[in-house]
Amino acid sequence: MLSRIKPALNVAVALSLFIFTNPAQADDSWLDWFNRGIFAFNAGVSDTLSGAGSVLPELPQALTHGVHNFAVTWVSEPLNAGAHLIAGRTDDAGIAMHRMFVNVSRGWLGFVDRAAEEGLVTAPIDYGLALCTRGVPTGPFIVVPLTGIRTVRDFGSDWVAAHVVLYSIVFGVFGLPISAQTIATVEAFEEVITLSIAGELGEMPKDAKVNDLNVAQKNYLAGRDRRCAELSNSPLPSPTKQ
Repeated sequence: MLSRIKPALNVAVALSLFIFTNPAQADDSWLDWFNRGIFAFNAGVSDTLSGAGSVLPELPQALTHGVHNFAVTWVSEPLNAGAHLIAGRTDDAGIAMHRMFVNVSRGWLGFVDRAAEEGLVTAPIDYGLALCTRGVPTGPFIVVPLTGIRTVRDFGSDWVAAHVVLYSIVFGVFGLPISAQTIATVEAFEEVITLSIAGELGEMPKDAKVNDLNVAQKNYLAGRDRRCAELSNSPLPSPTKQ
């Protein structure tokens, strides 16, 4: 039992060290203090993974592309279709599901992106953007462990949607009930999938990928506002207060 929970304990200890050893500034709220600690933790994890990647053997490009396409087909496309439906973009939702059908039926169950080869593409969006077009406010800005910078609306909506899709697949394959070990595996898989297909969901403005939290926050919120305005065909909203 201890061996199963030890990795989770190690992550919790590492998080605690980054948060509680991060001195609070005079004008910090508790959320500012938390966000800076998690931002530093995520940067440390990213540096560690980058260092490990430089010494580990590189996987064949065909394999990495195949696994990526498979995740996009089975997870990203249903998420994309649902988000487009919420935003009222029924044509794009139909294209996303058509892409899934083509890649499953003619692309080796999704490992090959036949739909793109045939010119069948759609602009991906996530549930945070879809809700933005419906006037749902962003909520507080947060930094999520491993996932990165988000707002409560963006993270919460995508978390719920991703779990609905993944557990629908799990229930269909394994039935009910499912074991605690299966749930733990799904949660770990969900984190890996979310990170690997984030670019396919249109979540992160490119200029928000910086090492300065204040700059990242400003660019993230501004980029999301611009994208929301494009999707809703409305004027740009007023700048978000920091």
